[in-house]
Amino acid sequence: MRSRARIVRNNRYQTWNALWTDESGSHSIKLGDFSSLPDKTDATNRAIELGFRVSDRLLPTVSNLLDGFRRDRMPERFSARYSTEQWINNRIVPKWGTSLITDVQGPSCGAMAQGARPGSR
Repeated sequence: MRSRARIVRNNRYQTWNALWTDESGSHSIKLGDFSSLPDKTDATNRAIELGFRVSDRLLPTVSNLLDGFRRDRMPERFSARYSTEQWINNRIVPKWGTSLITDVQGPSCGAMAQGARPGSR
């Protein structure tokens, strides 16, 4: 069994890497590229196959973050609260509710440059 590793995304080279330290210093190993490992869950599973202990830290899911939003920042006015709740229940939760927050990415700059608004359909 190897050391405890962190799984990191290298956007420059489009790869997933495992980083760890031991007595001899810091080390890294390429787990795979984005085409073979599309998300962090797949990269984590690959690291486990290679014998790494992956960090026990739990990453929040989109649903966890939405619970905090509902508790702390939800609008108080009825109509605003109702429409926000409908948007969350009908659009966000079905598509990304169980996804880790690290697997969700915002709109690309290219789409925004072509005139698409971030909130438009």
